[in-house]
Amino acid sequence: MNNKKNCLISIMFVSFVIVSFYNVNSITKQEEYQRTYDLGQQFIEKNGDFSGQHIKKSIADKIVEGLNQQVQRILIIERLSEEDKKKYVNIKQLNFLNFSKCKFDEGQAKRIIEALKGSYITNLDFSNCGFKSFGNYLEEVLPTTNITYLNISENKKIESNIIKNIITNSKLETLCLANCNIGTNTAMMIANALNEEPTVKSLYLSKNKIDSKGVMKIIQALGDCSLEVLDFSNQKVRKKKKKIKDSDVKEINSILSNSKIKIIRFSENSLSEKAQMEIDFTVLNSLTN
Repeated sequence: MNNKKNCLISIMFVSFVIVSFYNVNSITKQEEYQRTYDLGQQFIEKNGDFSGQHIKKSIADKIVEGLNQQVQRILIIERLSEEDKKKYVNIKQLNFLNFSKCKFDEGQAKRIIEALKGSYITNLDFSNCGFKSFGNYLEEVLPTTNITYLNISENKKIESNIIKNIITNSKLETLCLANCNIGTNTAMMIANALNEEPTVKSLYLSKNKIDSKGVMKIIQALGDCSLEVLDFSNQKVRKKKKKIKDSDVKEINSILSNSKIKIIRFSENSLSEKAQMEIDFTVLNSLTN
Protein backbone atom coordinates (compact mmCIF):
# COMPACT_ATOMS: atom_id res chain seq x y z
CA MET A 1 0.00 0.00 0.00
CA ASN A 2 2.79 2.36 0.98
CA ASN A 3 4.59 1.55 -2.27
CA LYS A 4 1.50 2.48 -4.30
CA LYS A 5 1.08 5.68 -2.30
CA ASN A 6 4.72 6.62 -2.79
CA CYS A 7 4.43 5.84 -6.51
CA LEU A 8 1.34 8.05 -6.82
CA ILE A 9 3.09 10.90 -4.99
CA SER A 10 6.08 10.56 -7.33
CA ILE A 11 3.88 10.71 -10.42
CA MET A 12 2.08 13.79 -9.10
CA PHE A 13 5.39 15.49 -8.32
CA VAL A 14 6.79 14.77 -11.79
CA SER A 15 3.57 16.06 -13.38
CA PHE A 16 3.78 19.23 -11.30
CA VAL A 17 7.39 19.78 -12.36
CA ILE A 18 6.52 19.31 -16.06
CA VAL A 19 3.56 21.71 -15.89
CA SER A 20 5.61 24.26 -13.96
CA PHE A 21 8.41 24.01 -16.50
CA TYR A 22 5.96 24.52 -19.37
CA ASN A 23 4.45 27.60 -17.71
CA VAL A 24 7.83 29.11 -16.94
CA ASN A 25 9.02 28.33 -20.46
CA SER A 26 5.89 29.88 -21.95
CA ILE A 27 6.24 33.00 -19.82
CA THR A 28 9.90 33.23 -20.75
CA LYS A 29 9.02 33.20 -24.45
CA GLN A 30 6.37 35.86 -23.95
CA GLU A 31 8.75 38.00 -21.93
CA GLU A 32 11.39 37.50 -24.61
CA TYR A 33 8.94 38.69 -27.26
CA GLN A 34 7.91 41.69 -25.17
CA ARG A 35 11.54 42.61 -24.59
CA THR A 36 12.36 42.53 -28.30
CA TYR A 37 9.13 44.40 -29.03
CA ASP A 38 10.06 47.13 -26.56
CA LEU A 39 13.67 47.40 -27.75
CA GLY A 40 13.43 46.46 -31.43
CA GLN A 41 12.52 48.99 -34.05
CA GLN A 42 12.37 51.97 -31.71
CA PHE A 43 14.53 53.73 -34.28
CA ILE A 44 12.91 52.67 -37.55
CA GLU A 45 9.34 52.82 -36.21
CA LYS A 46 9.86 56.53 -35.66
CA ASN A 47 11.93 56.98 -38.81
CA GLY A 48 10.45 54.77 -41.53
CA ASP A 49 10.70 57.75 -43.87
CA PHE A 50 14.38 58.54 -44.56
CA SER A 51 13.74 60.39 -47.82
CA GLY A 52 16.43 62.88 -48.81
CA GLN A 53 18.84 61.86 -46.07
CA HIS A 54 22.49 60.89 -46.24
CA ILE A 55 22.53 57.29 -44.99
CA LYS A 56 25.82 57.03 -43.15
CA LYS A 57 27.08 53.95 -41.33
CA SER A 58 25.69 55.15 -37.98
CA ILE A 59 22.17 55.44 -39.40
CA ALA A 60 22.46 52.19 -41.35
CA ASP A 61 23.55 50.41 -38.14
CA LYS A 62 20.31 51.40 -36.41
CA ILE A 63 18.16 50.48 -39.42
CA VAL A 64 19.80 47.04 -39.69
CA GLU A 65 19.45 46.49 -35.94
CA GLY A 66 15.75 47.36 -36.09
CA LEU A 67 15.15 45.00 -39.03
CA ASN A 68 17.06 42.20 -37.31
CA GLN A 69 14.91 42.62 -34.21
CA GLN A 70 11.79 42.45 -36.39
CA VAL A 71 12.95 39.04 -37.62
CA GLN A 72 13.71 37.94 -34.06
CA ARG A 73 10.17 38.84 -33.02
CA ILE A 74 8.75 36.80 -35.87
CA LEU A 75 10.80 33.77 -34.78
CA ILE A 76 9.73 34.20 -31.15
CA ILE A 77 6.04 34.39 -32.12
CA GLU A 78 6.41 31.17 -34.10
CA ARG A 79 7.52 29.40 -30.91
CA LEU A 80 4.51 30.59 -28.89
CA SER A 81 1.37 28.52 -28.42
CA GLU A 82 -1.58 29.31 -30.69
CA GLU A 83 -3.37 30.93 -27.75
CA ASP A 84 -0.40 33.17 -26.93
CA LYS A 85 0.05 34.14 -30.60
CA LYS A 86 -3.41 35.72 -30.59
CA LYS A 87 -2.22 38.32 -28.08
CA TYR A 88 0.19 39.76 -30.63
CA VAL A 89 -1.88 39.58 -33.82
CA ASN A 90 -3.01 43.22 -33.68
CA ILE A 91 0.30 44.76 -32.59
CA LYS A 92 1.23 47.40 -35.17
CA GLN A 93 4.44 46.65 -37.06
CA LEU A 94 6.38 49.01 -39.30
CA ASN A 95 5.89 47.79 -42.88
CA PHE A 96 7.48 50.52 -45.02
CA LEU A 97 10.87 52.10 -45.63
CA ASN A 98 11.30 55.19 -47.79
CA PHE A 99 14.79 55.95 -49.12
CA SER A 100 13.69 58.25 -51.94
CA LYS A 101 16.43 60.73 -52.95
CA CYS A 102 18.82 59.27 -50.38
CA LYS A 103 22.58 59.18 -50.69
CA PHE A 104 24.23 56.03 -49.34
CA ASP A 105 27.75 55.62 -48.02
CA GLU A 106 29.65 52.71 -49.59
CA GLY A 107 28.09 49.34 -48.74
CA GLN A 108 25.32 50.67 -46.46
CA ALA A 109 22.49 50.06 -48.95
CA LYS A 110 23.66 46.46 -49.33
CA ARG A 111 23.59 45.93 -45.55
CA ILE A 112 20.06 47.34 -45.29
CA ILE A 113 18.81 45.26 -48.23
CA GLU A 114 20.24 42.05 -46.77
CA ALA A 115 18.53 42.81 -43.42
CA LEU A 116 15.13 42.88 -45.18
CA LYS A 117 15.09 39.07 -45.33
CA GLY A 118 12.11 37.78 -43.37
CA SER A 119 11.15 41.22 -41.96
CA TYR A 120 7.68 42.78 -41.89
CA ILE A 121 8.59 45.34 -44.58
CA THR A 122 6.16 45.19 -47.52
CA ASN A 123 6.62 48.66 -49.07
CA LEU A 124 10.05 49.84 -50.19
CA ASP A 125 10.99 53.07 -51.99
CA PHE A 126 14.45 53.44 -53.54
CA SER A 127 13.43 56.08 -56.11
CA ASN A 128 16.03 58.57 -57.33
CA CYS A 129 18.90 57.30 -55.18
CA GLY A 130 21.54 55.80 -57.49
CA PHE A 131 19.92 52.38 -57.54
CA LYS A 132 22.29 50.95 -60.14
CA SER A 133 25.13 50.50 -57.65
CA PHE A 134 23.15 48.10 -55.46
CA GLY A 135 20.36 46.86 -57.74
CA ASN A 136 21.87 43.39 -57.97
CA TYR A 137 21.68 42.98 -54.17
CA LEU A 138 17.96 43.77 -54.16
CA GLU A 139 17.44 41.40 -57.07
CA GLU A 140 18.99 38.57 -55.02
CA VAL A 141 17.24 39.35 -51.72
CA LEU A 142 13.69 40.13 -52.94
CA PRO A 143 12.55 36.47 -53.14
CA THR A 144 13.29 36.08 -49.40
CA THR A 145 11.33 39.20 -48.36
CA ASN A 146 7.65 40.10 -47.94
CA ILE A 147 7.92 43.16 -50.20
CA THR A 148 4.88 43.66 -52.44
CA TYR A 149 5.42 47.34 -53.38
CA LEU A 150 8.71 48.54 -54.87
CA ASN A 151 9.46 51.99 -56.27
CA ILE A 152 12.78 52.34 -58.11
CA SER A 153 11.69 55.21 -60.36
CA GLU A 154 14.04 58.03 -61.38
CA ASN A 155 17.05 55.71 -61.54
CA LYS A 156 18.43 56.03 -65.05
CA LYS A 157 20.93 53.16 -65.24
CA ILE A 158 19.10 50.03 -64.10
CA GLU A 159 20.21 46.98 -66.05
CA SER A 160 17.54 45.24 -68.12
CA ASN A 161 18.19 41.78 -66.69
CA ILE A 162 17.79 43.13 -63.13
CA ILE A 163 14.37 44.55 -64.01
CA LYS A 164 13.33 41.23 -65.56
CA ASN A 165 14.50 39.23 -62.54
CA ILE A 166 12.82 41.63 -60.10
CA ILE A 167 9.51 41.05 -61.90
CA THR A 168 9.76 37.27 -62.15
CA ASN A 169 11.52 36.30 -58.90
CA SER A 170 9.60 38.16 -56.20
CA LYS A 171 6.22 38.58 -54.50
CA LEU A 172 5.77 42.07 -55.97
CA GLU A 173 2.29 43.32 -56.74
CA THR A 174 3.27 46.91 -57.60
CA LEU A 175 6.44 47.98 -59.42
CA CYS A 176 7.20 51.63 -60.23
CA LEU A 177 9.75 52.21 -63.01
CA ALA A 178 8.92 55.77 -64.07
CA ASN A 179 11.68 57.79 -65.75
CA CYS A 180 14.24 54.98 -65.71
CA ASN A 181 15.48 55.51 -69.28
CA ILE A 182 13.76 52.30 -70.36
CA GLY A 183 13.88 51.78 -74.13
CA THR A 184 12.58 49.17 -76.52
CA ASN A 185 15.09 46.44 -75.64
CA THR A 186 14.26 46.62 -71.93
CA ALA A 187 10.55 46.75 -72.80
CA MET A 188 11.00 43.46 -74.67
CA MET A 189 12.53 41.90 -71.55
CA ILE A 190 9.65 43.23 -69.44
CA ALA A 191 7.22 41.61 -71.88
CA ASN A 192 9.10 38.30 -71.58
CA ALA A 193 8.92 38.58 -67.79
CA LEU A 194 5.15 39.15 -67.95
CA ASN A 195 4.82 36.02 -70.08
CA GLU A 196 6.11 34.05 -67.08
CA GLU A 197 2.94 35.00 -65.15
CA PRO A 198 4.48 36.92 -62.24
CA THR A 199 2.54 38.28 -59.25
CA VAL A 200 2.80 41.92 -60.43
CA LYS A 201 -0.61 43.60 -60.79
CA SER A 202 0.42 47.24 -61.25
CA LEU A 203 3.28 48.39 -63.49
CA TYR A 204 4.20 52.07 -63.89
CA LEU A 205 6.38 52.87 -66.92
CA SER A 206 5.69 56.57 -67.51
CA LYS A 207 8.34 59.05 -68.74
CA ASN A 208 10.50 56.40 -70.41
CA LYS A 209 11.55 55.93 -74.04
CA ILE A 210 9.41 52.99 -75.11
CA ASP A 211 8.43 53.18 -78.77
CA SER A 212 5.39 51.56 -80.40
CA LYS A 213 7.23 48.25 -80.88
CA GLY A 214 8.02 48.00 -77.16
CA VAL A 215 4.55 49.15 -76.10
CA MET A 216 2.84 46.58 -78.33
CA LYS A 217 5.14 43.80 -77.12
CA ILE A 218 4.15 44.48 -73.50
CA ILE A 219 0.46 44.75 -74.41
CA GLN A 220 0.65 41.43 -76.26
CA ALA A 221 1.83 39.81 -72.99
CA LEU A 222 -1.27 40.96 -71.08
CA GLY A 223 -3.29 37.88 -71.96
CA ASP A 224 -0.88 35.65 -70.01
CA CYS A 225 -0.44 37.70 -66.82
CA SER A 226 -2.38 39.15 -63.87
CA LEU A 227 -1.57 42.80 -64.64
CA GLU A 228 -4.46 45.16 -63.80
CA VAL A 229 -2.83 48.61 -63.99
CA LEU A 230 -0.42 49.67 -66.74
CA ASP A 231 0.90 53.20 -67.21
CA PHE A 232 2.60 54.23 -70.48
CA SER A 233 2.09 57.98 -69.94
CA ASN A 234 4.46 60.50 -71.51
CA GLN A 235 6.90 58.27 -73.42
CA LYS A 236 9.79 60.43 -74.61
CA VAL A 237 10.10 59.01 -78.12
CA ARG A 238 11.50 61.62 -80.50
CA LYS A 239 10.67 60.12 -83.89
CA LYS A 240 6.97 60.46 -84.55
CA LYS A 241 6.82 57.34 -86.74
CA LYS A 242 8.01 55.25 -83.78
CA LYS A 243 5.31 56.48 -81.39
CA ILE A 244 2.13 54.57 -80.64
CA LYS A 245 -0.55 55.58 -83.19
CA ASP A 246 -4.32 55.57 -83.52
CA SER A 247 -3.94 52.80 -86.10
CA ASP A 248 -2.64 50.52 -83.29
CA VAL A 249 -5.83 50.90 -81.27
CA LYS A 250 -7.72 48.07 -82.98
CA GLU A 251 -5.07 45.50 -82.01
CA ILE A 252 -4.74 47.02 -78.53
CA ASN A 253 -8.48 46.74 -77.92
CA SER A 254 -8.55 43.17 -79.18
CA ILE A 255 -5.94 42.17 -76.60
CA LEU A 256 -7.38 44.25 -73.75
CA SER A 257 -10.82 42.66 -74.14
CA ASN A 258 -9.28 39.32 -73.11
CA SER A 259 -7.01 40.64 -70.35
CA LYS A 260 -7.37 41.48 -66.65
CA ILE A 261 -6.50 45.15 -67.21
CA LYS A 262 -8.62 47.66 -65.26
CA ILE A 263 -6.60 50.82 -65.98
CA ILE A 264 -4.25 51.58 -68.88
CA ARG A 265 -2.82 55.05 -69.50
CA PHE A 266 -1.41 56.55 -72.70
CA SER A 267 -1.73 60.24 -71.76
CA GLU A 268 0.73 62.76 -73.22
CA ASN A 269 1.60 60.41 -76.07
CA SER A 270 0.64 60.70 -79.73
CA LEU A 271 -2.73 58.97 -79.35
CA SER A 272 -5.75 61.15 -80.02
CA GLU A 273 -8.33 61.77 -77.31
CA LYS A 274 -10.79 59.68 -79.34
CA ALA A 275 -8.38 56.71 -79.43
CA GLN A 276 -7.83 56.90 -75.65
CA MET A 277 -11.59 56.97 -75.12
CA GLU A 278 -11.98 53.88 -77.31
CA ILE A 279 -9.38 52.07 -75.19
CA ASP A 280 -11.06 53.17 -71.96
CA PHE A 281 -14.41 51.96 -73.26
CA THR A 282 -12.92 48.56 -74.19
CA VAL A 283 -11.47 48.17 -70.67
CA LEU A 284 -14.73 49.21 -69.04
CA ASN A 285 -16.70 46.85 -71.26
CA SER A 286 -14.42 43.89 -70.46
CA LEU A 287 -14.82 44.56 -66.71
CA THR A 288 -18.62 44.57 -66.89
CA ASN A 289 -18.91 41.41 -69.00
